[in-house]
Amino acid sequence: MKLSFASSEICGSARSMCEVMSGDVKPFSEVVIHFGNPQGMGQPPITFFRQVLALLLCPELQDDPGFPQDAKNRAKRILDDTIGHTISSYTSAQGMNVVRKDIAHYISQRDSYPALSDDILLTHGGAEGIEVSKDNALFVRHLKLPEGEGLFLCP
Repeated sequence: MKLSFASSEICGSARSMCEVMSGDVKPFSEVVIHFGNPQGMGQPPITFFRQVLALLLCPELQDDPGFPQDAKNRAKRILDDTIGHTISSYTSAQGMNVVRKDIAHYISQRDSYPALSDDILLTHGGAEGIEVSKDNALFVRHLKLPEGEGLFLCP
């Protein structure tokens, strides 16, 4: 069986954790398994994202005064960009267009270099992004890119 990058890393970390717990001497006293999950490390969730998610899943909450206007605006903008104005609609294989546009805008502002939403591929997390890039390594090798041009960015 072939393990993904994340699976093989988690298996190795879990093995090390068991060894430490059973008393094996290591140059460390604890093993922390963390793949970009701040809540897994004890950080409380960011309220804004939870509010937007609630509004996406239950759009009738738009009339609830308990939700701030910025969360309502973000949810409405996302829903307006979906087929049927529902979060359960299928999206582009690259990810939601409105989200990719926001990311491209952010990168353009941050880097003072134009980023295009069509060049952005959203994944379910960093480990999946690594797998996608590894799976496409042969394809990437055959591309003829101008000097200094890159393909992958994980901000």
